[in-house]
Amino acid sequence: MEAIAWRICCGLAEHGFEVTVLCDELFSSDGYKGRVVALGPRAEKPRWMAHLRFSRQVQSWLRENQSTCRLVHCHEMVSRADILSVHSTPHGIYEPAFSPKKLDPTWYINRWLEKKVFDTAKQIVPYTVSHLNQIHMMHSAAQSLLVAPVAPGTEPSNRHRVKPRGAIGFMGREWERKGLRLVMDIFSRLCFLQPSLRLVIAGVERQLVKKMGTIPTDNVHFLGEIKDVNDFYDQIDLLIHPARLEAFGMVVTEALARRIPVLVSDRVGASSVVQPENGRVLPVDAPLEEWTENAHNILRWELARVPEYTRSWSSVIEEYMELYKACITLRKN
Repeated sequence: MEAIAWRICCGLAEHGFEVTVLCDELFSSDGYKGRVVALGPRAEKPRWMAHLRFSRQVQSWLRENQSTCRLVHCHEMVSRADILSVHSTPHGIYEPAFSPKKLDPTWYINRWLEKKVFDTAKQIVPYTVSHLNQIHMMHSAAQSLLVAPVAPGTEPSNRHRVKPRGAIGFMGREWERKGLRLVMDIFSRLCFLQPSLRLVIAGVERQLVKKMGTIPTDNVHFLGEIKDVNDFYDQIDLLIHPARLEAFGMVVTEALARRIPVLVSDRVGASSVVQPENGRVLPVDAPLEEWTENAHNILRWELARVPEYTRSWSSVIEEYMELYKACITLRKN
């Protein structure tokens, strides 16, 4: 989320907007042309309290720095935003009616906080149509506030495969939600068909997945945290991302920009850009055999078959500029 929000802020500043970023801490400005106000670090847990504290800090700063021509574009759980960009799936989506999570009072606190933010926004921006539908499902009162989705941009890449690399890949810190256990099971099945196949995992340290039991073979490589995503993508022929919940999933479009095919679940927002020529989308609860068969078939595709995915950040900025104009028009009326 932070990387996407930062790219949008930088792009708006480059287009001449006077942008002020309110955040906890600034670690790197990367040539940003606007102003940054660091409100101070906050404890990460409990998350609801961190969100509430940040929202109050933002409201306090806005009261002290009032301006009649300011638009508030929120990327966090902050109430009373002119434009709210939603970077996560709605709280509680797809959870059963009698989920054990609902025995925890914080479940209801998070639900209340999210509802407060959605109810006070003037425009709500989802990533994709499926993301929009999820928001509508959990916040029906916000239907009139939802605008056309704005998907993130993707950096173009010339690092395309020239020959098979003999590996499938998974990337993601929140590996349980993103489906690493299923990827391990798929890989175990694929090894019977392709004994030399490797599995490359980024964003996860080996010791963090001990609860999964024995790693299937020595052909599983853990890269851990990586600074350059190309260290991961340069090694794989197929990205598998069977997440249970994912508002978008930048790993999907990053892979497609490098002409690496993908196999993703239908709960991944970026599944909307997956076409028959660049990957497959399966129901999140599809049987293991179906996941394995599709992965095996994709690995046999010709390299030239997969087209390059493109979505420029300039297009993203232009779409947000139109939303800004609509906000200004509403104020004048």
